[in-house]
Amino acid sequence: MEKPNTTFANCSSYGVYNQGKDLILNSNEVKSYNGSTAINSIIVNSGGVLTHCGSISVQNTLILNSGGTFNMTGSLAQGKYQQSNPTELIINSNALLQIEGSVVIWGDLRLNSGAKINFIGNNSSITIYGKVTKNSGVTITGTYNDTENKLK
Repeated sequence: MEKPNTTFANCSSYGVYNQGKDLILNSNEVKSYNGSTAINSIIVNSGGVLTHCGSISVQNTLILNSGGTFNMTGSLAQGKYQQSNPTELIINSNALLQIEGSVVIWGDLRLNSGAKINFIGNNSSITIYGKVTKNSGVTITGTYNDTENKLK
């Protein structure tokens, strides 16, 4: 029997993000937020762990640097649609995006070598309107609905 995932067990105890338009986690920093968040960009640096429960909208770039983790439950909307200079969601080597819910990427998704995406539960979905760049050693696990069939 599979052990239940406890990544989001403490969501109700997290505060609302209200610290500016750019959410940047330094190396090994751990931050958790709850509620509805609309920001310009997210950068999670090496060893940093960001957990967000609720809905989050990121207007521009979202970058998970090597060894960074973004745990997300609820909904994530990232980027802008059909820009001449597309917005990107970038997952670097040994960085992890964990999703329980729905993700919409209006720009491009770049999965660099060793990037990891883990879908939690049985009802997660991802919609990518831009292009997907998938380098070697990318790992995508869990059950999900790829609405535009771009993660194959």
